[in-house]
Amino acid sequence: IEVINAGTEPVTDIAIFDRTPPYTALDAAPASPVALATGVTCNVVTPAPAGYSGPLNWTCTGALSPGDHGSVVFVVEIVP
Repeated sequence: IEVINAGTEPVTDIAIFDRTPPYTALDAAPASPVALATGVTCNVVTPAPAGYSGPLNWTCTGALSPGDHGSVVFVVEIVP
């Protein structure tokens, strides 16, 4: 999930929401904490172990400067 600050001011209080696609489950737990960009760290809010299906949520601390970008990643596998 790519995050970009296309604005002209730093962005704080960043929250990222997504979910595993239908008929999939996490292949492994998402990394947490993860450095989104210089000075910005994101943590998974609810633990999501391998095999988990459902919503994912990261909250981030720090300020994302104008033009900065970064990403959080999760990998899924198809569930038969």
